[in-house]
Amino acid sequence: TEGDAFMCSFPTTLAAMWWCLTVQMQLLREFWPLEILECDEGKEVHDEHGNLLARGLSVRMGVHCGTPVCESDLITGRMDYFGPIVIRAARISGNAAGGQIMCSAAVVREINAKIFETGPDTEYSEFQPAQAIEVIRQMQIAVIPAGEIKLKGLEIPEVVSLVYPAALLGRQDLDASGSSLARVQLSIALRSLANQSSAIMTALEGQEGIDERMLRTLASLLSSR
Repeated sequence: TEGDAFMCSFPTTLAAMWWCLTVQMQLLREFWPLEILECDEGKEVHDEHGNLLARGLSVRMGVHCGTPVCESDLITGRMDYFGPIVIRAARISGNAAGGQIMCSAAVVREINAKIFETGPDTEYSEFQPAQAIEVIRQMQIAVIPAGEIKLKGLEIPEVVSLVYPAALLGRQDLDASGSSLARVQLSIALRSLANQSSAIMTALEGQEGIDERMLRTLASLLSSR
């Protein structure tokens, strides 16, 4: 932990995507305080078919993969990650809205290779876990291109896409209307370090108005994986 931030590691890019998709679904079923559920920013939102799209805190996530600078923390003994890959992941997360999973082009290439089988394998495709591939396929994900964005402090822009499980595809309409931007939000930046044994660094940053009870709820979700 770093203040209100959590850092977690996963073995592969698709393990990270599995975690993202699962947490987005689980957050809808959390026991949020009534103060959150009764306010406009945390109330339940359903689509035209009655499917639940938003409830409680909305979490934005950004996923990127690559080779970071790695150093072992002298105090905790755990691996820490630095460099452009980590910064790019944080910037991608910062461009997402609440309830979105925003992915870099490199992550989408892995999804195309192993989930949809519409693109060539990447150099890391053989390491993607079969269980993650199967579960993600069962979620019937949709990858929605979101165009090229300029990332603060980085010269090279990024072509990003939004990934939704089928059950939450209606969030596209919320995003288009701007409703997701008005919700109480937290940020999670996932850095899928595809050619390292530790594959993800996840940072959870508390936003204004987020108390310790809410953070503990998300901490329990992180520790449950």
